[in-house]
Amino acid sequence: MNVKHIVVIYLDWDRAKVRVTPKWVMDRIKLFHKFTLQSLLNQTFQDFEIWMMCSDRYADITKAAEWHPRIKRVYGRASMFFQSAEHDFIAMTRMDSDDLYHKDALAEVANNVHPSDKVECLIFRKNLAWNVEGKYIGRHIRQSPPFFTQVWPKKLYRKWEYFNNTFYVSHGKATRKHPIQELSENKVCVVKHER
Repeated sequence: MNVKHIVVIYLDWDRAKVRVTPKWVMDRIKLFHKFTLQSLLNQTFQDFEIWMMCSDRYADITKAAEWHPRIKRVYGRASMFFQSAEHDFIAMTRMDSDDLYHKDALAEVANNVHPSDKVECLIFRKNLAWNVEGKYIGRHIRQSPPFFTQVWPKKLYRKWEYFNNTFYVSHGKATRKHPIQELSENKVCVVKHER
């Protein structure tokens, strides 16, 4: 089974009700390098790409920023990649640009990918939250969290219109149409900070 693993991080992606500022983008890049990137580089499973989803609005900032060599900046929606990829499955793992994964999180994802002709969804629902300002760690439990992996068989990720309309949606909607497997607890740490 040939599985391509991609961690997808939305940086300054345009959202219906949220418009970020140039300062926010620059601050977020720093937070990403300080927190999120370190958790990805320390994964016990390392056979994955890191896609930073960037908007055209602040392309001057994201193109000028210094990035770790493992980061692939993606502008647009990578339609040509999905329409021409030859992998049996593509596992798209979503996380936020300021949160952390336990060192074994992606290994758990990789170990739970099973062959299917449907899109499957793996979810970390019961996690931790680190309040940086308040200096405490608590629980973070959500029914539709932004910490999930969609596993796409080739016959579906190659159907661009279907993929585009199903994958590129808000995280609350992304997991509702597919079979779900809940993964273990405390593999994600949400970072709460002043930004």
